[in-house]
Order: sequence, then structure tokens, then C-alpha cells
Amino acid sequence: MNLFLSRYSKTPHKAPGISRLYMKLKSRIILYFFLMVILPVTAAVLVIYLHTRSLMAQATYEASLTRILKEYNYIGYCLGELELAIDTSAGSISYGQLAGLLKKPGDEKIRQILKDMADNCLSPAQKKSLSAIYVTDSGGIRASYGPDADNAVISDPASQKWYRDALDNGGKVLMLGTVQRFYAEGKSRLVLCAAKSVSFSDNTRAVVLFDFNHSLLTDFLRAPERRTSSGMQPENTERLILDRDGCILYSRDEGELTAKASEALLAGIGDEQEGFARINYNNLNYYMTYVKDPEFNWVFIDLAPVSGATGRLWLRSPLLIACLAVFGLICLIYPGMMLRQLKPINELLSVISDYEGHIPGGAGNASLLQAQDARSGMGGSSDIDSLIDKISSIRLRQKEAELNSLQNQINPHFLYNTLESIRGAALYHGLPEIASMAKSLSLLFRYSISERVLVTVKEELQHLENYISIQNFRFENKFQLQHSIPPELMNYKILKLTLQPLIENSIKHGLEMKLGKGTIRIEILQLNSNIKIVISDDGLGIPAKKLEELNRSLASIKGRDQGTGGGSGTGIGVMNVNARIKLYFGEQYGLRFRDAAAGTTVEITLPAVTDNLEG
Repeated sequence: MNLFLSRYSKTPHKAPGISRLYMKLKSRIILYFFLMVILPVTAAVLVIYLHTRSLMAQATYEASLTRILKEYNYIGYCLGELELAIDTSAGSISYGQLAGLLKKPGDEKIRQILKDMADNCLSPAQKKSLSAIYVTDSGGIRASYGPDADNAVISDPASQKWYRDALDNGGKVLMLGTVQRFYAEGKSRLVLCAAKSVSFSDNTRAVVLFDFNHSLLTDFLRAPERRTSSGMQPENTERLILDRDGCILYSRDEGELTAKASEALLAGIGDEQEGFARINYNNLNYYMTYVKDPEFNWVFIDLAPVSGATGRLWLRSPLLIACLAVFGLICLIYPGMMLRQLKPINELLSVISDYEGHIPGGAGNASLLQAQDARSGMGGSSDIDSLIDKISSIRLRQKEAELNSLQNQINPHFLYNTLESIRGAALYHGLPEIASMAKSLSLLFRYSISERVLVTVKEELQHLENYISIQNFRFENKFQLQHSIPPELMNYKILKLTLQPLIENSIKHGLEMKLGKGTIRIEILQLNSNIKIVISDDGLGIPAKKLEELNRSLASIKGRDQGTGGGSGTGIGVMNVNARIKLYFGEQYGLRFRDAAAGTTVEITLPAVTDNLEG
């Protein structure tokens, strides 16, 4: 740190005694600056931080608790009314009506029973929000009523947790919360769902499902008229509602709905009815306030950013104002003290400078001192800037190398021209099957070794058709590929070779050893700014324990990991695809295996990309 005026810093030629005095005064000034400025300010900041940390945590907790309790009480009232209406509706079904509902599905009279039940038991607002009513048994939907009832897909209810929980709930209404309901043609929507079992002494029983528009739950949380000045919710505050299994029932980000909450979030929820904790959520620090609903086993959560709470409370702290006043006073006093300390040495240096101007050899001494200063000095800012640029360049090249390395693990570098020659020879000798297989294989290899990173869904599906045709040649038409994809999603961009390694994994570990033919199904759904690709097969499946281990490995792998396996049976396929997705699009995307009644189902979450991101 150079605290001297430029006039005197340009006078390096000083006598040894003057140099010692110069350094002594310079050291004293630096010491004064440290003792009178740096140390007091540091101490004051530490005191303010320790004092306000407890204040800001308490204030945040009280404000968040006020907001949560208002919404909790109102939602509890609304859900209580809804629960009563559902209980009355399902309880009004007689034995004869239930027998008719189960034995004559599709009968118009049966549908009229459900319509009368809704008209008589639901309030006008509840009926307006009604999506559908389903009467289900272990075999599926037996009767339904509502605007969305005819297209719903609910397969094998007996294998699903909500069906068993409803039967075991003793005839009480089970609030399932936010559910993603799937419909025909690959469509889906979020609904607020509740279930109640209806049973009679002769073991005639069923579960009645009520689906309501999800706005029935979100309208209150988003209603501006309910956010009064005393309980105003800041724009950057997060609001979550979890069910008893830790799944997200409400979030501002609809892409998170029905998903499992993060481990950090669940770890912050204790056994108390209400509580407060500091957590890291989505790579940001939050103050979390939660209240548990004992009736529905829901958890209402308010997340306030630590940075926002800190800023608001520090501005109100009288200690901060006092610290700033002291610091300003020091800044006014210190320059005067420094100038008084420098005045004698500056006057002496001026005299010596005038004296050396009349003595030969002065310039030589100056040159010698300048050389010594150069040898003892530190590198300039240009060296640091150069080092920063070099590190940034290295990191960029490293990231590109990682992506290329992962891509090259799957890309087969085969001889395309050789395969074309084999195809020509096969046609010449009258061997159409070999020619067809060689053509499919050459197209497969040409696609694999292309330099593009992103391709359209349509191009990836064409690649899969070639791959399946090769496999069917080997296994005598054993495999069938089906896909249900809306036409508007065909031009969305995904990473090249995202689907083929997963299809290969399904064949190798699920369908190849299965007796009879096997089917692979591909569905693509759009969820706001993301798309979800669901690949399922009817093969041998994966044991539950192995499925859990595989999902843990997929969740823990980072984009920088090379993805060279991850357990027996996965090879580079599954892990490599997962690692490439995380590296290219971000850690929030990737693969996840899902429980399935038969076979194996894997979900791929990707951003909805229509433009090419390469380059």
C-alpha cells in the first residue's frame, strides 16, 4: 500500500538514515490505520452480526408463522368442508347402487347415480371445480362422472399405494393432495384428489376417487386480497406444502409438484408441531418455518431467503448506524493525522532532493535504488489478470473435454463405407435380408459418428427404428417399439443417443431373457418449461432394492463424473446418458427409475429446447 503523495514517491534516492526514518514512519502509519480503522470496523461488524443474527431469525420466524397460520387455518377449513362433502357423497351410495356400479360399468343409469350424488352433496363451488368422480375396484375404473372422467387412465389400482391406504383408512376420507392424472393420448394434468372406501358385509367394496381442479388448493395461496400488510409474503419467499410421504403438493414451480422434496428440506422438519431451521435449498440459504396439520398429515412450509432477512434487519439496527458514524469520524480524523506524520519527512526529502541535484552521481544512486526496488517488489496487476484469463481458458477447455469424452464413450467409430460395400454385395448376390440389415447398421453408425450434439426427437426415433430392426433380425422379430408422442413435440431438441442406450438396456436386461415377445413404449409429456420422456417395457423388471440403489447412484452422479458404470447390468449406457444430460443441461435434469407393476420404467427430465444450443 502506497500512502504517500506521488510527488515524493518519485524520489527514491534517499540517504540510509533518511530511508530508515522513511520506513519507520510508513510502518507507524500502517499500524495506526490498522488499529484505528480496520480493527474497530471489524470488531463492530462482528458485534452487529452476533447481535442481529438472533433478532433476524426470531423476526423471520414470527412473520413466517403468522403467514402460515392464516393460510393453514383457512385451508384447513376449506379441506374440512371438502372432506365432509366427500364423506357424505360416498356414504350415500347404497349396497344396491354399489353392486350396480361394479357390475354394469358404462350404464347411463349408473352415471346418473354419480351425477345425483354430486348434485346433492357438493356445494356449487366444489361442483364447479369438480374434474371427475371414479368408482374403482382392484380391476380398475368401474364407473365415472365428470368433465374429465371418460379419458382418465387408472390401471391396476390394487398395486398402487393410494388404493391400499384408502381401504385401510376405516371408511374415512383420505386426502391424497396433488396428483398428476394421466389421460388418453399422453395428456396429463394436476388435480387435487381425495379417496374414500365404500364396503359392505358381503365383502363388496370399492374406492371412490374425487378429482378437483388443482386451483381449488392454489387460489387461496395466490389470492392478493388475503395478503394483508401484517402478513405480506415477499416476492422471493418460497411456499411449499408436503404430504405425509414428503411429496410436494404445492409450490410456485409447478414442475416440482408430486416430486419428492429434497433431503435437506426433509431433514429440517423435526417431530414438533411447528418449528424453525436454517437450510440450504436449491443452492441458496433459507430460513424454514413449518407447521404440521395432524388431521391430514400435511406440512405447511415457508422459506425466507437468509440474505433478504439479513438486509432488512441490518438496516434497522442502531448498532450499524453507530458503527457507520464512528467509521466516518475516523475517516475524517485519520487523513489529518497522516499528513502531520508525513510533513517532517516530506520536508526533509525535499531538501535532500534539492541538494542531490547539485551533486554528481546522484542519478547513479537513484538507478541502483530503483533496481533494488524492482528485485524486492511483487508482480503487477497485469500478471494477475493474465493468470485469471489462463485459469478461465483451462476450465473452459476442461468442460469441453469432459463433454466430448462422455459423448465418445457411446459414439461407435466404425467404417460406414465398408458397410455400404457389404450392402451392395448382398444385393448383387440376392440376399435382401442381409442388405436390409447392413443398411440399418450403416445408418445407425452414420448417426452415431455425426458431430452434432443436439438432435430432434424425430431424428432420435428414426435412429431407434434402425436399432430395433437390427435387434429383430437377431431375435426373429421379438421386439416391438411403440411411441405416443404429440406431433408438436417431435421437433424438440435432445442430446444425441439419449434413448438408444436405454432401449438397449431394456432389451439386454429385461426382454432378451423373457419368454415370448416384448414391447417397449415411449411417451413424451410437456410440463411447463420441461419435457418428461417415459420409457417402459414389459420385461423381467428390476428388484425394488436394486431400483433404489440405482436411483441413488443416478441422483448422486454429477455432470463432471464420467459415468462409466454404476453397478452390474447398467454398463456405460444408463450412467453415461445421465452424466451427459447433467453436464450439458444442468444438475436438475437427468434420469430416474420409477416403480412399475411389471417390467421397468425410466423417466428422463429435460428442458423444453426448440433452438439449437450448440456453438
